[in-house]
Amino acid sequence: MNKISKTLVVATALLSASSVAYADLAETKGGVTIRSEDGRFEAKFGGRIHLDANIPLNDDADNNAEGIGDQTTDIYFRRARLTLTGKAYGWSYKFENDFAGQSEDSGSGFREMWIGTKLGAANLRVGQAKPYRGMEELTSSNEVSFIERPFASATSIYGDRQYTTGLFVDGSRDRWGWGLSAYNLRAGDGPETDGLGASGRVYALPIMSDTGLLHLGLTASIDNPANQYSVAPSSARYAGRSGPKQSFAGVASTEDQTTVGAELAGQMGRFTAQSEYAAATFSQPVGNDLDVDT
Repeated sequence: MNKISKTLVVATALLSASSVAYADLAETKGGVTIRSEDGRFEAKFGGRIHLDANIPLNDDADNNAEGIGDQTTDIYFRRARLTLTGKAYGWSYKFENDFAGQSEDSGSGFREMWIGTKLGAANLRVGQAKPYRGMEELTSSNEVSFIERPFASATSIYGDRQYTTGLFVDGSRDRWGWGLSAYNLRAGDGPETDGLGASGRVYALPIMSDTGLLHLGLTASIDNPANQYSVAPSSARYAGRSGPKQSFAGVASTEDQTTVGAELAGQMGRFTAQSEYAAATFSQPVGNDLDVDT
């Protein structure tokens, strides 16, 4: 082999090795993931589409007389989300938009939109996320047991404040964990207020084995609108998301909403059970405070 041929062989080998060393890795399991070979940079694309249908039958209640409206037949996209998660320069991130949750009025369907990093043994996130308020509230809509979340969640007692903007810190050990959040208030899909809120949650797993599990949890929160803007009212809706809705508490004069809750869940073999309880007080400047339990 002459010198020119040897040089070409060596150059080709070096280029091949170089391209392998710096190539990005791609995976398609559970979404599309692109990752640098050194693992410092990563981007994963995913999403979800949930189609919902409500067809009421034999509704004998006089809902209009009770002031809660009629049931409606409705078929619609409940969720249509595009999600980007990953990490870069030592930070993690999640950007998620729900196209089914945006309109010309609200503008965007932002859900979780945050960047995060390690804070010692804890995790710190800055942006928009769910406050630490209950197990079912924090469970993904892909994983909840039923179509509707219970009233001890933003569906009801927390007045549609499912996603808030602020600081979120959490940590966990072998069989227990905790979370703290401080955030700006939102009234459903309405404008941000100048009020603030804070919440905390702690949970423990005193029993955890291959055949059994016991989960205990406590949560507490306070939301203070601070500008007489209505704390989004506590309400109950039945017959699906588009069904009748009855408000119970939370008016423009509400000074703050304090809420405490408890969680109990267990598994024994193939049997599982889960329950939550929440009690809220809506402080009023005049008259009695309003209490709601669920």
